[in-house]
Amino acid sequence: LNTLERWENQGRLTLQRSSLFLEELKGPEQRTAKGKSIQAHPGLFTLDFSVLDGGDVLAGPDLAEPLQQILFPTTKNRNKNQNYDVEHLRQHIRTGGDIFLTMNTNDFIKHGKQAILSRMGIWVFTPQELVEFLRRLYGYD
Repeated sequence: LNTLERWENQGRLTLQRSSLFLEELKGPEQRTAKGKSIQAHPGLFTLDFSVLDGGDVLAGPDLAEPLQQILFPTTKNRNKNQNYDVEHLRQHIRTGGDIFLTMNTNDFIKHGKQAILSRMGIWVFTPQELVEFLRRLYGYD
């Protein structure tokens, strides 16, 4: 994550967080302050509310049901954390994010989930995977 934050400071990429990120963030004040400093996803464009050339974006598809099936195919009643996982990824897609970054490999990567999501055009990486990918792609140091 430190490398990605450094690249963001260099203007090479932009990190964003979902609205639920701060609800889940726990720990000392320094950690929560750092979380609050991450730019939030943009708002979604709403007719008769949003303005053109504003910060809102046109919403991508609402894939809540398919995402639930991919992330938790055998779970009938999801718990709070699982609902948050679906919503994090849903917000990422709806706001037009390029890469979904996670350290939660069980729910987003393992058991073929990363491959299934990539076939849908949803790129999911761990921080380490993303750093390696961007180094190969762009030669970042």
